[in-house]
Amino acid sequence: MSFQWVFEKFMECMDGKEPTYIITDQDAGIKNAVPLVFKTAMHKLCMWHITSKIPEKVGSVKCMTTTFLSDINS
Repeated sequence: MSFQWVFEKFMECMDGKEPTYIITDQDAGIKNAVPLVFKTAMHKLCMWHITSKIPEKVGSVKCMTTTFLSDINS
């Protein structure tokens, strides 16, 4: 089963009405499938997924010993 199939079934359930936004994590399969099915919906990334990866990408020491995380959240 692919994300394209899931999105097509979603569109069937919604009588062809597209959502305004699609909010997902950073999965490559979803990123590729969204424009194939949804022609006008805007694909946005979930802030929770983005911020949960910040310590991994920036370094946990910087995140824990500075105001870096609070600055990003504000």
